[in-house]
Amino acid sequence: MKVEIYTESPERAIWGELAYFENELIARDYLKNKYAQLNVEHPDRLSFRNVTPFLIYIRQARQIFQSAHEITNWMKPTHLYYGMMSLLKALILTVDPYYPQNSHVLKHGISTKKKKKELFRFFSDDIRVQKDGLFPHYQALFSSHYRADYSPIQLMQMIPDIQDTVYKVTQYHHFLPVGVEDTQENVLVTFPDAVLEHYKYSQERFVEWVNSKSQDGLFLLVEGDKEKHFQVTWSGKQDQAIKHPYLYRNKKGDYFVWIRNNHLVEPVPEVEAEYLLLFSLSMLSRYEPPLWAEVMDATTSMEGILIQELLRIVQRKFPNLILNQLHGKEYIYLIR
Repeated sequence: MKVEIYTESPERAIWGELAYFENELIARDYLKNKYAQLNVEHPDRLSFRNVTPFLIYIRQARQIFQSAHEITNWMKPTHLYYGMMSLLKALILTVDPYYPQNSHVLKHGISTKKKKKELFRFFSDDIRVQKDGLFPHYQALFSSHYRADYSPIQLMQMIPDIQDTVYKVTQYHHFLPVGVEDTQENVLVTFPDAVLEHYKYSQERFVEWVNSKSQDGLFLLVEGDKEKHFQVTWSGKQDQAIKHPYLYRNKKGDYFVWIRNNHLVEPVPEVEAEYLLLFSLSMLSRYEPPLWAEVMDATTSMEGILIQELLRIVQRKFPNLILNQLHGKEYIYLIR
């Protein structure tokens, strides 16, 4: 289900919605309902036990994100990363009432190369997901992606709002626009023929392929000749927005289909891509200041321009993505 909200300040409106979870009665009732849906024993006791850490994680994240406007880009990656971590912990508590069960899930669960090369390029650095830790625990609960390593540029190609700048760096388009229309009978999705040219598929084979990647619904090809595009219907859970690993949405709510461009990786949910990138940037800014200074010099580095754009979109969009997961709805905040 999509909820469009017009506001003068999307960030303020997003945190205004999240602030409801800082109320103990609202948060406890929310957790109790979530735990009851999980069929765990004593959801009332578990919600009473977890309500304080849950609302504190939300409050801490809000204060971190809201104060990020006053912090320079030099320290912003570390600042934002810890706010993102708090939001992830709050989200985990909604489906894992026993978190943390052991010390293993308290680690970051991500690593980067310990020593950077003298001729360092951030885009080609190595970000590795470890076996244990907070992030792999989140993936086990919310995702089916278990690839061990990524490069930053691969992850940036999975964030639709920065794709104009990514194209200037890679000279590849990584998304194609998709039309989505809710009708009385179904959800009608319009794909450009360019996606068929990219994957070398017929319409029938493409629909078969995207259905093989879906766990939340199915596409059905609509018969008929269309110029430069083809249409499918989507059937998924009632009142749920289209959910497919190859479909992304920008902050305005527009849909895009992700295309590989010969990279042998599967798409990562945007919330995970942003989290992994900010971990990597936080490690670089904290432990490699000379290299961080070189990367952030926008006068000599395209990396610096793209990173600054990434920081802006993470500050605006990551809380929105978490809010969507908490409510099970797509909240689209548009400037009035």
